[in-house]
Amino acid sequence: MGVVAYEISKLKPSSIHGIDVAKAHIQTAKMLLSGSPVHARFDRLNLGSRRLGNILLPKYDIVLLLAVY
Repeated sequence: MGVVAYEISKLKPSSIHGIDVAKAHIQTAKMLLSGSPVHARFDRLNLGSRRLGNILLPKYDIVLLLAVY
């Protein structure tokens, strides 16, 4: 829901890109990061979706996956 992204934003990365399947989680993450100077982008998508390749950036320095299956 953006709590980890919020904590990471305190370290002043160049950007944050969050992906979640739940609309409420995306909305909460956007609210948490709304006051941060860090560029943050959040997309609502299932990680198993065929569209995933269309929203990913060409390169990431760090990727963190928090998931429950």
